[in-house]
Amino acid sequence: MKATNFKNSKRKSAYLYKLTPKGIEEKARVTVRFLRGKQREYEELKVQLEELEREAAELQEAGSEG
Repeated sequence: MKATNFKNSKRKSAYLYKLTPKGIEEKARVTVRFLRGKQREYEELKVQLEELEREAAELQEAGSEG
């Protein structure tokens, strides 16, 4: 939904919805699943960056020796 659609709407109440307790639980589960996935992505990127930093340091050392 674009904010401009909401802003220009004459019926803003049409954008409201009510979450039931079951809906809130499902929303929480979806959020936790999303956050876990992002955490995995972060950890994988962190490992890749550490490897690239090691490789760059090795190349820099090899370049300064020659």
